[in-house]
Amino acid sequence: MPKYRLRYAKFGPARFASHLDLGRALGRALRRAGLPVAYSQGFHPLPKMAFGPPLPVGVESEAEFVDITFTEELAAGEISRRLNAALPKGLAVTGVLKLPPKAPSLMSLIDRFTYVFLFTFSPEDTGAWEKEKTGAFLADLWQKEELPVVRKKKDGKQGGEKRVNLRPFWYDYNFSFIEQGLLQVAIDVAYGPRGTMRPDELLPFFPPAWRLQKVIRAQAWSRGEPVLPVAVHRGQTEGV
Repeated sequence: MPKYRLRYAKFGPARFASHLDLGRALGRALRRAGLPVAYSQGFHPLPKMAFGPPLPVGVESEAEFVDITFTEELAAGEISRRLNAALPKGLAVTGVLKLPPKAPSLMSLIDRFTYVFLFTFSPEDTGAWEKEKTGAFLADLWQKEELPVVRKKKDGKQGGEKRVNLRPFWYDYNFSFIEQGLLQVAIDVAYGPRGTMRPDELLPFFPPAWRLQKVIRAQAWSRGEPVLPVAVHRGQTEGV
């Protein structure tokens, strides 16, 4: 049975949906769209879908992925058109790619993410944070050997915490002023068995004068290359 990789955006109210809620929403949309999705066996058959790494709640994304198995071949544009007509507000398919046999899973493929932070400033701080000062601050942060945070242990034991150094998971950064008083900071972070860095964990290391407006997962990477399909405009229906 043919398998397709869908790239989709998650924005607006949908950014607060959990990973579990997302699976339910996509399953309902597939049924409404009348797409020939394949189902698992057993008493409670479910659509054959395999999602990429979960997105932190509250973060928008232009780089979410899911692999879906269908019972018949379809044109990429037809999949995106029919599914976009059935998806709830805040979700949009932006690319479709038919996968070759034995294609690696998303969880094994993705090893890096790019997150984009958008900041504004209070009126009294807008003039203070010009390009040179912002560049110097980020360069100093980049040169630190340790960026310590405390995480709760996954075993759920009361009081279980561990100290983690985020620095090894931070691969690269760049910044730009999109307009007066609007700063964009893009960071590349590792993802995989060795660990990762959540966007909210880096926020406390930025200056208090930087007022966060939103965080966007902008790209997923595998061995230095963007994970396919690449994004197309939300309004398009042609697949990639």
